[in-house]
Amino acid sequence: MSDTTRLRAWRQRRKDAGLIAVTLWLQPETKARYEDLALTHRRSLSELAQLALDAYRLDPAIASDRLLISNRYAPSSARSSMRPWPSSRQP
Repeated sequence: MSDTTRLRAWRQRRKDAGLIAVTLWLQPETKARYEDLALTHRRSLSELAQLALDAYRLDPAIASDRLLISNRYAPSSARSSMRPWPSSRQP
């Protein structure tokens, strides 16, 4: 089986499992930390990202500050589409 065939089969298994591909643009230092954490905890990068998102809780004060800043500097057409975080996502 060629590398291309194996890669296609691997991607198809991921899609069949309901997963989607995501691209992240990171600083080299961040990528190194991320890979180190994944290796240390014997997780894939995908598993590590999912665990981090599951554990993350946004501070409502920070969210409202960012929304105020965004509203101040965003074009008026973009302001109408901005909404605060749904209450179900706040701790």
